[in-house]
Amino acid sequence: MADAIPSSHMRLVVYGTLAPGRENHHQISELGGRWLPGTIRGRMCETGWAALHDCPGLVLDDLAGEIAVLVFESLELPLHWPRLDDFEGNDYRRIETIVATPEGLLEAFIYEAMG
Repeated sequence: MADAIPSSHMRLVVYGTLAPGRENHHQISELGGRWLPGTIRGRMCETGWAALHDCPGLVLDDLAGEIAVLVFESLELPLHWPRLDDFEGNDYRRIETIVATPEGLLEAFIYEAMG
C-alpha cells in the first residue's frame, strides 16, 4: 500500500474500450502507471454513442451488482483529463467514485454514461 498514489485525480476506473487490448486503449497507453483489478457497483446500459457502437456505458448504482473493472493509476493523468474528457464526449461525465481493489477502497474517477 505504500506505493499507492493518494489522489483520485491520478486514478481512472476503466470498464470498456480504454482497457488494455481494447480499441481505444491508445488514448492512455503512452502514460506511465500501473493497473489494478477492482469492482464497483453499477449497471451497464446502452445509450448515446455506446448504443451505436456496441459499447455499453456504466451507470453507478449502489443497489446494483458488482462489475469487474480495472483501475489505472498514473501521475500523468491530471495533464490528460481535458483531452480524455473531449474524447469521451457529451454522453459521459467524469465523476469521482469509490472502487474496491485488493489494496482496499480507493477514490478514483470514472466516465459514467449519462443515460
